[in-house]
Parts: sequence; structure tokens; C-alpha cells
Amino acid sequence: MKNKKEKRYAILAIFLLVIATSGGVYTYTQLHNQHATLLPSLSTGLTLVYRFLTISSNNNSRSLQAGTVANDTFHLDVKGNYQRVLDQYNRSDAYVVNRTSDCEIASNALYLTIHITTFRSDMMSANVTLTFVNGTANCGPEFGQLPRIDGRWMLESWTYVSSFRQLNFTRTIIIDYTNSDSRSVEGLELGEWPFWLGNQDLNRNFTLVLYGLADHLTTQMPVEGAASILPLNISRTAESAYDVTGIKVGPGEQIFSDRGSLPQEKSISNISEAEARVIVEWYDDCEVNSTCPTNAHLQAFAFARAASYVNGMVTLDGSAILNSIKLSNSAWRFNPNLFETNGTIRINGTTFKDTVHFSGIEYAGSTYVTFGFGPFASLGQVAYCRSDGLLLYITMGSYGDLYSSLPSVITRAFGLIPGMGARFSGTGIALVLLGATNSVSRTASSNTASGIGEQG
Repeated sequence: MKNKKEKRYAILAIFLLVIATSGGVYTYTQLHNQHATLLPSLSTGLTLVYRFLTISSNNNSRSLQAGTVANDTFHLDVKGNYQRVLDQYNRSDAYVVNRTSDCEIASNALYLTIHITTFRSDMMSANVTLTFVNGTANCGPEFGQLPRIDGRWMLESWTYVSSFRQLNFTRTIIIDYTNSDSRSVEGLELGEWPFWLGNQDLNRNFTLVLYGLADHLTTQMPVEGAASILPLNISRTAESAYDVTGIKVGPGEQIFSDRGSLPQEKSISNISEAEARVIVEWYDDCEVNSTCPTNAHLQAFAFARAASYVNGMVTLDGSAILNSIKLSNSAWRFNPNLFETNGTIRINGTTFKDTVHFSGIEYAGSTYVTFGFGPFASLGQVAYCRSDGLLLYITMGSYGDLYSSLPSVITRAFGLIPGMGARFSGTGIALVLLGATNSVSRTASSNTASGIGEQG
């Protein structure tokens, strides 16, 4: 039985890589050899195929090279569009499954396909498809157009049910090529497009990628939600090559990161200079050895930090590099000092009063606090191709929470529900590039005529 499943997965992978290919199937290396850089050569017909893989609990590093397994159960509750998610939250003050209007899907494999249907110098549109393999689906009568399946929908009582071999949800997303902002065809802001870096990012020494947005943060913070940010040092390279299904990218050709936290400015007042030295040494030790209390080692985990002592106050500031980042051509604005909180911290038996300055972003008229990569997932590793900015893979530990592992482009476009509405049976997850196709003869007009952008 296991061999049959593995064979079925292999057949599906081949099928996805040959989506509408009259122009042939290409590995990333072949595409890269055809064009000097893939990103400036983006064109109608280009298709990228990613797969979600779970990471086993015994792999603490959350690395792509070890611990990934192919068979797992993915569960998603789909409302169809993000406005439904927000409307229901505003009515009930909670994210809940509505079996009258939602689709509940469970499957043994999950793929993400991106197919460019229109390309211009200032914008592009892409059909983004979630493909579920070998699973079950239950859709309420008010959901709307049912997703395409390789199987049959049956009406049982008032619910549409199916046991399928393959189920596809597709949404059309519009990407602003100048600032990587994305929106739905209805005009809903979806967040930054994270699947390739723009030229403005590649030309910086350091950049930030807005990966995820979580609305309605359930804390007393003066914000609308929380944001997941990928901090990228463009000059940093990987230790090993990326080699998956024929896609080979050398270590030096990758922009690599395994540091997902953002620094915060922290100040402790009314102390002596001797106490200040003790505090600085304590933070230095806990950041290196991760031995200090919860989250304390995140203060400067990925950044050089400056410490200063003036008028009885020590300031631990790792945000200098963030203040220097120019994101003027981004659709969102980074604020390294969005708000501050006052509290206490105990160091070597002594309690001190401290103030923490939280960073955040402003996007589409709302403010979001940033903890680096979070708030529900921790970054394992991420790698982009250096020459064209294409996302190769991202791994993270989210302890069964699939929602926090997905970029907001996906959660908002498909109207996914957080919490128990989006989960998997693992401790970590990886999104991995399998391959690409380039079928120039299959144009955007043929896809539009088929209604694929409105499917499901």
C-alpha cells in the first residue's frame, strides 16, 4: 500500500511539472542557462511548483536536509475569500468554522503552483493553486462554486462531500512589479509577494520581506495584529547546495538565512555603571548560549548590538541596522519604534525596571507588531537564488499550525482560518521548490477563457 501511495505521489509530481507544457519541462538550472537572470525574464507561461513537506519532531534544526517526510495529513478550512474571515470575526470575536459556508479539506499531500498569466513592466498576474492529494472534503451549501476535483461531489443531507485523488483551489493574484505588493482581483490587499525578491531587494546589502500578517492579535498591544518578517543579509551564503528534483543551486548562489528574529531596543534605568556592565555581560552570554529566560536571547540574535551607559541608564540597541534600511519603494513601512512597554527583569538575583521598544509595520492602513518571524512560527531556514531572487525553500517550526507557516498572500487570497482550521501533524514544515515549466504558447488569454482564475 505504501509503495502504491509513493508511486501516486511521483505521478502527481510529474503531472504538476507538465502543467500545460507545449514548450517542454525545464529544471531551474535549464531555465537559468536559457536566461542570464530568471526574474527580469519573467513572462506569461512561467509556472513554479512548490510542495509542502513536514519536518519530524526529532529534527530540532528544522533544516531541509534532514527530517523532512513526504506523507502527512494537512487540514485546511477555506472560506473562499478573506473578507468572509474578517466579517465572521467581527460578528463573533473569534475565528470559527462555519459548516454552512466553509470547505473543510484534509489530504495526504499539499502542493502550491504559481502560473504567470500576464506580465508587463509594472505588474503581473498569476493563477495561484493549492492542490490537495488523496483526501476528503466537506463544503457547505453557501460556499459558492465548488473546487475542481478528480472524483465526485455527493450531496449528503445539506453538505457536499467527496473523497478525492486531487482537489484544486485557484485564485488570481495581481502583483505590483515595482514594489512586490499583491492584491486580489477584487482589490483586497494581500501583503508582499514573497516568492521572489525584487530588484530593489537584490540591490540592497540588507532587506526585510513581509511574509505573513495575522489580524486581531489577542493581546493588549496597541496594534491591529502581528507581522512575520524575514530579515535577509544579501551577502550571506548557504553552507550546502540546493539539490531537489534536478534543481541545483550552489551554496554561493543562495541568499541564506536561519535567523528569524528582529532586534529591539531595551533600556534599564537607575543603575550604576557596575550594574550596567553586569547586565551587558549577562545579555552577551545568554545570546550566545541561549541560556537566559524566555525570548531574552532574541534581543540581538541576528544583529550586532551596541550598548551605551548615560546618566544612570544602559541601552541595549540592536536596531541600528534596521534604522538604516531604506524601504521607500515598498508598499509597507517599517517602524523600529512602533510602541514601548515597561516591566521588570531579574538578572543574577536583582530585579531591574526596563523599557522595551517594539518594532512594527504599517500596511494598508493598519499597524502590526513584529517579533521577527512569528508570532506563531519560528524560522528554520530560508534560501533565495542570488541571481534572480527566486524562493528556493523556507522551513519553519510551527508545531502543527499550518496557518502561521503560510504567507499572507495565501491565507488572505483563499480565506483560510487560523488555529484548528489550518493544521498539520508535525512540528515543522518546509515549502520546497520542485521545478518550473515555461510554456510560452499557453497564454493568459487561454486561461482566462477557461475561467481558471475564478475556480473554487
